[in-house]
Amino acid sequence: MLYREMRKHFENQNINSDDEVFELGRKLGLADHVIKYEYDGCMYANFIVPQNGVKRLSEKAKVDFKLYDSELKYKLSEVPVTFDIYPEFIETKMHRVDTIDRVYEEKLMEEKWSRNKTLQRYKKKINSFSELENTICKLNGAFGEREEYHKSLEELITAYGTRRIHTKDSTAWINFRGCYSSKSLNNFWRVYSHIFDYTDKAIEWGGEPLSLQYLSELCDREEKNLKDFLVAAMEDGMIRKIGKDMFSITGHAASIHKCISSKYHLNRLSVIIRRKKKQRFILLIGENSLYSQKIKEVIYCDTKRVENYWRLFEADTLSDVIAKIMDIITAFDIYEDYYYWPLIRT
Repeated sequence: MLYREMRKHFENQNINSDDEVFELGRKLGLADHVIKYEYDGCMYANFIVPQNGVKRLSEKAKVDFKLYDSELKYKLSEVPVTFDIYPEFIETKMHRVDTIDRVYEEKLMEEKWSRNKTLQRYKKKINSFSELENTICKLNGAFGEREEYHKSLEELITAYGTRRIHTKDSTAWINFRGCYSSKSLNNFWRVYSHIFDYTDKAIEWGGEPLSLQYLSELCDREEKNLKDFLVAAMEDGMIRKIGKDMFSITGHAASIHKCISSKYHLNRLSVIIRRKKKQRFILLIGENSLYSQKIKEVIYCDTKRVENYWRLFEADTLSDVIAKIMDIITAFDIYEDYYYWPLIRT
């Protein structure tokens, strides 16, 4: 796998030229156009960032690449689920990259989950906490009862992915618990806010290019040093150079902007439920720096920080996991203004 080789070779050293990455890919038998596609994707996703005239793997890449292997054994047996919390109901979501095996996706359909036109997202409307508890139990029954996976990532992709005719390999969208974070966002928030008003997509997805002159004018307006901004933003994987004096925001930056503009911190909770040996459970809870202090306190209670901005809660039973999820949901400020009693526990 190209990402594994990149981590092995570049975890502690710079990428001095693009040729070094292409050479790694060729040794794996990959065609140049496939390597270029993956390499461009690394730039888009904030995996490769420039620094002092060369490129390096970002800290995000180092963590994510490691998780591809270290958490592989859970991929068929964990339950990754997102809760969008509204006063009248809770919308529960899972994605194609989370379920992997189409056999288990059919179980979602049997339980009256709907899916979008691209067949990539599954969701179910929950009208009460008792229904939420029942849904989590059924999800654990469908996904959590499977055995841990002890083969390689390549074998997983071959088994559950799509065979590509031209390159004679397999491809699969497989989700690992990533995160969106930016060190430069706070320091240059006003500059970024103007950029996001101008374009909210990377250029590959129809976004507008950013000229050096435009960025210079923004920095002058907000009394920020242009060079400091460019260095910080590119090293942070928020923007990248696409030509002479031309830049684009990255997919990573676009995702951060969407999270902020959509105000996910007001109503979204992402968790992963894993069953350990001897029937014990782990609940991974996604952090959000914009969560209210009340929500943070409930999340932090009896949990510890793990890699990639997640909190880990260990439980003896699935009921303990469900109770923790419900405690967090009821901590959302939405319930201070609305009292829809079917959703509030008594």
